[in-house]
Amino acid sequence: MLCPVAETNAHRFVALNAEAAAIYKTLGAEATEISRLYEGASKYGCAGIAAAIDIRPDETLFVITDRFRDQAAFETVSALADDHPEINALFKELSAMVQMSRVVRFECREAIA
Repeated sequence: MLCPVAETNAHRFVALNAEAAAIYKTLGAEATEISRLYEGASKYGCAGIAAAIDIRPDETLFVITDRFRDQAAFETVSALADDHPEINALFKELSAMVQMSRVVRFECREAIA
C-alpha cells in the first residue's frame, strides 16, 4: 500500500499500522513492513515517486507491505482480517485520517523462487 499521510498524522498512522500488523501476525501473516519515504526525487534517468503519486507539501508517503507464507495463507489471513472487529476499528480510524481514494493498494507475488 502506498499511502500519503499528513505530517500531523504520521505518528498515529504508524501506531495504527503497527497495531494492525500485530493482529495480522496472530492471524498468520509472516511480517509487515512500514516504511516512510525519505527521498523520492527523479534520479538516474528515472522519474521520481511524485510523478506517480500525488504527495502534497504537508504530507509524507508511507509504504506498507504485508508478507505471507504463500497465496493460501494470504487468502486465509485476508478473510479473517475482514471479519476481525479490532482490524475494522483500526481501519475506521485510519479512514478518518487518510483520504482513501488517494491510497494505492496492490498485491504482489514473489518473483524469485
